Amino acid sequence: MARTTCDPLKCVDISDWRFAEISACWRGGVSASQFGFCKMSDWYDARKRTGIADLRPPMITKLSSAVSLVMCSPEMVKVLKGQAGTCMSFKRGHVSNIILCANNLEELKVGLAALDISVPARSDRRESPHVERYCIAHLLATLPAAKLFFPLTLNHRDKPDFLLEMSNRSIGIEHTEAVPVNAARSQVLRERGLGPDVYFIPHATPREPKKSAEELRREIEADAPGGAWGGDSPEYEWAAAMAHCGGEKLLKAMDDGFVRYPTNWLLIYDNWPLPGVNFAKAALYLAPLLASMDAYSVFDAVFIHDDSAMCEFREEPIIHALVKPGH
Repeated sequence: MARTTCDPLKCVDISDWRFAEISACWRGGVSASQFGFCKMSDWYDARKRTGIADLRPPMITKLSSAVSLVMCSPEMVKVLKGQAGTCMSFKRGHVSNIILCANNLEELKVGLAALDISVPARSDRRESPHVERYCIAHLLATLPAAKLFFPLTLNHRDKPDFLLEMSNRSIGIEHTEAVPVNAARSQVLRERGLGPDVYFIPHATPREPKKSAEELRREIEADAPGGAWGGDSPEYEWAAAMAHCGGEKLLKAMDDGFVRYPTNWLLIYDNWPLPGVNFAKAALYLAPLLASMDAYSVFDAVFIHDDSAMCEFREEPIIHALVKPGH
């Protein structure tokens, strides 16, 4: 493909970069076979040298499946202009999007805190990348430090959704959200003002048929209590739902277009409608289901989290308290 060169440090107006894609990196950054900006340590040095406390690191933002845009504050542009040996080349095409680089645990915490992990409401143009960034940030924040090896870089891409490259290995991470299609569509209607603010949790099952908008409206307005959950039924239903969502990703991960890495993880965002689930008990129900599906022949580990806990499945399930990025 044809290549052009450009000095982005002269382009404070980001419109000059609109059709450029990163194919090399800053001096001292990630390897030339990847795509990135500068090391986080360069950013720290720049903050210390200039005294600009709120100086944000350079970012790479995905505009579409084919175009990525370099995002850099005017202050950072001025700082980087003074660095010798910096250069960048551009090309058109599809690239991975490096969203995080860290040389140590402290840099990782700062980098995670700087990531935009806001998730819009379902009725407000929520897209998969919003949820993917939210989940991967919580995964990296929650993982024990002993499982992280530096330096590391995190690429936001596709098939799998992320590539986590650490000093000792490369990990492909595929993401999915566990949410019934009818519950997701009902949430859009509720966010637009339909039905009561407080309502009964609807029962949902994997593979349930898609309901019409009119059916959903009637159910929301009726707000019928439905059947009660008794005993361990929330934990059983949770295990069945997570196994179903995981099974769908097993099939995708075996497609020809899916890139396999030395290590591969599955990350599931749990939005399944259920009353309070005892994850320690539910994990004991899900673990044999994953084993019977031969899930670990495709994914070396499966992580499932809601807004309170991160469940890790390998040989034995581990329940981590969820850690917010930056903490």
